[in-house]
Amino acid sequence: MNPAETFYINGRFLNAPPRGVQRVAREVLRALDDLLGDRPGDHSYVLLAPGDADVDIPLSHIKVRHVPGPKGQLWEQWSLANAARTGFLINLANTAPLKHPRNIVMIHDAQTHDTPTSYPLAFRAWYGWLQPKISRRASAVATVSAASADALDFHGVTPKGNKAQVIHNGVDHVHHVEADPTVLARKGLEGRNFALAFASQQEHKNFALLDALSRRPELEALTFAFIGQPPAESPPPSDTTVFLGGVNDAELRALYEQAFVFLMPSLTEGFGLPVGEAMLCGCPAIAAEAGALPEIWAGGARFAPAHDTDVWTDHLVSLLNNETERAALVEAGEAVARQYSWHKTAEALRHLCESASVPLRQSA
Repeated sequence: MNPAETFYINGRFLNAPPRGVQRVAREVLRALDDLLGDRPGDHSYVLLAPGDADVDIPLSHIKVRHVPGPKGQLWEQWSLANAARTGFLINLANTAPLKHPRNIVMIHDAQTHDTPTSYPLAFRAWYGWLQPKISRRASAVATVSAASADALDFHGVTPKGNKAQVIHNGVDHVHHVEADPTVLARKGLEGRNFALAFASQQEHKNFALLDALSRRPELEALTFAFIGQPPAESPPPSDTTVFLGGVNDAELRALYEQAFVFLMPSLTEGFGLPVGEAMLCGCPAIAAEAGALPEIWAGGARFAPAHDTDVWTDHLVSLLNNETERAALVEAGEAVARQYSWHKTAEALRHLCESASVPLRQSA
């Protein structure tokens, strides 16, 4: 039997808003804690949190230890590395300390390489320098889709011939909160047939396609409801556009449940979490033929070329004119989305961690 190991978890993500990568880290942590309650095993798991972090995730089986020190990258590179030196370190949010030799790192995508203009120069320069180094020193690298694994390999983020191991995200967190249907009246959507999407400043999110759809006369029966604010330098919104600003999880669930359709025209995605969230809530989705979106959501969503407004319009008109067709897409989407659970994610991560630590431990 392998000796007991302490698995430390890099908690730097706790000091960032729970979006994207941080959302994934939080849900993995929650599911891993549940899994350890069901199957404790011989190993202990300890979350190392920054000294000023608010650990607002209820944990019963993962211990929590606050580690004082400087903020941000300095905390991760110095304070965290020292605190975790006696165990194996799990990094869930794209980065890891360079000087910790026994670790896994989850790098979610290669978007700083695929669409560099979506990110500030300093940010992509830091990732471009750091990630290949931590990938080469890690015991294992994980990512969330085969498309991301291929992109990381292509850009030299992971060592050639040693692709990242795929651990899919879950989407069932969307059902962890009760829907707040009052959001529709507060946001001016009550009684409207609306298409839901996210507005973003990032170029790869392709807001231009969404704006073009909102101006098509064939789609005047739809209101286009965008979560977030208008991107900088975008044209004045059309008469059928509503910007919703920020929403909380309960409001988001209600919007998914009441929307006519969800749209995701991104030029690249590592996984496409909102597509699965929407489909699990009974909202049909149309997504771009880009990144991991066709890989992950095939059979559940409709797809269209990222820049072809005509094809997107045809899909929407078809759904508007045929309720049976829309209902079939809802059913297919729910079936595909149900395949992705955080429990499965936690099981795969636990297996990878406990397998990856064995060779190093035995050779020490």
